[in-house]
Amino acid sequence: MKRRNFLIGLAAVGAGGGLLLGWASQRPDLTGDRKVFGMVPGETALNGWVRIAADGGVTIAVPRADVGQGITTALAAMVAEELDIDWAHVRVEQPSQATIYANATMLVEGTAMIPAAERGHWAEVVRQLAANGMRQIGLIATGGSTSVRDAWLPMRTAGAAARSLLVQAAAARWQVAEGECTTAGGQVLHAASGRHLGYGELAPVAAKLSLNAQPVLRSPAEWRVLGHDQPRLDLPGKVGGRTQYGIDVQVPKGLFAAVRMAPVFGGEVRRVAPDAALAKPGVTAVVTVPGGVAVVADQWWRARQAVLALDVDFTKPDMLPDTVRLRADYARLAGEGSAQTHETRGDQQAAREGTATRVFSTDYHLPFQAHAALEPVNCTARVADGGCEVWVGHQVPTLVRWFAAKVANVPVDRVVFHNLPLGGSFGRRLEIDMVVQAVTIAARTPGQAVKVVWARDTDLRNDAYRPMALVRQRVALDAEGLPVSWYTRVVTPSIMKSVLQRLLPLAASDLSPDKTAVDGAIELPYAVANLRVEHVPAPPGLAVGFWRSVGHSINAFAIESMVNELAEAAGQDALTYRLRLLAGHPRHQAVLQAAAKAAGWNTPLPPGHGRGLALHASFGSIAACVIEVSGTASQLRVERITAAVDCGSALQPANVRAQMESGLLFGLGSALYGQITVVNGAVQQANFNDFPALRLADTPPVEVLIIDNPQAPIGGIGEVGVPPVAPALAAAIHAAAGGERLRSLPIQPISV
Repeated sequence: MKRRNFLIGLAAVGAGGGLLLGWASQRPDLTGDRKVFGMVPGETALNGWVRIAADGGVTIAVPRADVGQGITTALAAMVAEELDIDWAHVRVEQPSQATIYANATMLVEGTAMIPAAERGHWAEVVRQLAANGMRQIGLIATGGSTSVRDAWLPMRTAGAAARSLLVQAAAARWQVAEGECTTAGGQVLHAASGRHLGYGELAPVAAKLSLNAQPVLRSPAEWRVLGHDQPRLDLPGKVGGRTQYGIDVQVPKGLFAAVRMAPVFGGEVRRVAPDAALAKPGVTAVVTVPGGVAVVADQWWRARQAVLALDVDFTKPDMLPDTVRLRADYARLAGEGSAQTHETRGDQQAAREGTATRVFSTDYHLPFQAHAALEPVNCTARVADGGCEVWVGHQVPTLVRWFAAKVANVPVDRVVFHNLPLGGSFGRRLEIDMVVQAVTIAARTPGQAVKVVWARDTDLRNDAYRPMALVRQRVALDAEGLPVSWYTRVVTPSIMKSVLQRLLPLAASDLSPDKTAVDGAIELPYAVANLRVEHVPAPPGLAVGFWRSVGHSINAFAIESMVNELAEAAGQDALTYRLRLLAGHPRHQAVLQAAAKAAGWNTPLPPGHGRGLALHASFGSIAACVIEVSGTASQLRVERITAAVDCGSALQPANVRAQMESGLLFGLGSALYGQITVVNGAVQQANFNDFPALRLADTPPVEVLIIDNPQAPIGGIGEVGVPPVAPALAAAIHAAAGGERLRSLPIQPISV
């Protein structure tokens, strides 16, 4: 055992891994007891993921939230492939809250236990043991572009196991060897005799059997469903207007609630005079909720008008955040703040004093960012008869049930949760505030369902924002212009601490390192002998949380912008310079070259045009983009975006392309306009006029190339397109207009 891998394992145990290792001593049951998927009349469950109807229709458990990312189709396709059924026979269903549906990958990757790039036997052993332990915890969640990666083994195994049981049942009936049987299109076939039996007929018998052997998974060369585009299962309902989101919920005789939050962060209701509101038509109650007050009425608009008219006195915290003051604080902390070291190699001091001929020291600034999902925050709840019922689109069903039970003061098993499709999230619906508010209000109106809907200004001004950040870098170059040392100091609030303060206050601590703060700055693929990455936990000022691509969106801007500056200083082309630094990383090089070639990187441009390039690996995938612009930063036109991605095997190519396009355009809108500013504790932005989304008229042509790589591990895709956009855009503007490099976002801030 190498010393490095031994220390990795030791660190895992020291970070709480001892508990995980104890849990993981038993092999986890990936397929689950068939009873957990429900006993439905006319259908037979073969395990916790698969039910088969008498007519051969197959219902597949999909325990991840539909945020428009196509996850319903992607996960169902894994089972369909291994089960060997026609796509037309597939149905999906949200399963119960069983531990087999836990997202272990999301939890393991969110810790600093083991670097994602660390390979070798012992690193993989510790990583697998940690994942097994996380499955025992049973937290069902969607996030971190982990849904496909986490389900890759369990759902394929479930499909293959179900198929094996069906083959066993058919072979027993025909009294032939199982090896003589094959499957196709939902049937078991015996070629020698020409006999065949449908899955629907075999399922009741198969359910009583035990597997004779570990099921064998299909190789990519055998795939008929995976790797090929299938019609998305969620689209007919959305196109036809039948899909019901949280904001669409209508419970008979239900009430509506509008919320008015404290005007500054940290404020609470000190005094409220309810009589004027209660006198208005349709108003039934005034309820104090965490951070604000709600009015309940028979119509939402009546509730909204009444809550705005309430006479309310709010408290104010002693220290009110202000973004101008916070930016100055971050600059001070960049020089003298106490830091946590996340990665170090080589000798920074020796590199600077030895071969270095030039040193670059540069700060990059990024603002607070709101999620601004098109479906505003909402939740419907009913408390009655010792139980609680909740309707909401949410990324963490386990938390919904825990918090609903706590607020309603009922047992967790008395909480009925309807998880609905989400009209956007980008991390916002990892938070639990909407559930706490809805259940708090419903408890005051027992027996009646209450739907809470936030107005847009309430949504924007009471978010859990992507944190503001200052990334300071100091890079020393040798005589050839190549980096010999790279020092990165990220000054930003700890997202993990902020989230834990809201969810599990006793676990929130400044002592625990927050990997999300340095994602994208650690594990650089570029050849640098001496490297150090630090995080200075800054005071947040606001509530901060997970935002599409999280720390990668912060650090990619700084790292890739610095690479572009270094290439210019070395008198080298940005593509050539990167390829030289990526020796030994053929996947990165292939992605970079594919994007550059498709964009015509070396072809001349008209006067006033410029191209910029960036590369970034995140969530197990590698993406590069080239952006072409014309004009200046103040009068800018984005002409074209060309991108390439390697996410391992592209299981649903059309959806991989769609998610990349989505991420690229999300990143473009954020880089151009997105920022949240705070003055004396109050967020200044209120709607899409001062926090714009990218409009169709401003959307450039987008081309995405997929590099299919079956030998590589499966990577995520929902967030991968976001990080490289901002640095590529800044480089393109510099190439088009010259002048100073853009080191602060957004590029075109909206005055408020």
